[in-house]
Amino acid sequence: SMLLAHSTRSPVWLRKTLPTIRPGNRRSVTPKAKNDTTEPDNVLQCCPVPKDQQPMQELQSLQRSFLFDWAALPLSQFAVRLAAVYLAFLAAAGFPVAAVTFSPSEEPLQCFLAASA
Repeated sequence: SMLLAHSTRSPVWLRKTLPTIRPGNRRSVTPKAKNDTTEPDNVLQCCPVPKDQQPMQELQSLQRSFLFDWAALPLSQFAVRLAAVYLAFLAAAGFPVAAVTFSPSEEPLQCFLAASA
């Protein structure tokens, strides 16, 4: 049987579709010719992803977004925020539904537990 060697070169279709950036001149982008299958030495591939969608930009955008930074808070501040969210959902959604099933004046514990669930 014939063993196939792993190639470190990028596929031909990829080399033909992406523009290349030459190391000495990173600002000028020169597209490859359609029939050029040779790969010059020390050629860097240009990232085809728009700058605002690149992983570093996406991470920074997420870090500025609401709720994402909660994981980096000290435990006490995180607990306060989490309790506030819990109480808001308990009052806005949980209690009205539980009050229909269990009378708050007659069965307060069952009403609270149902609202919490």
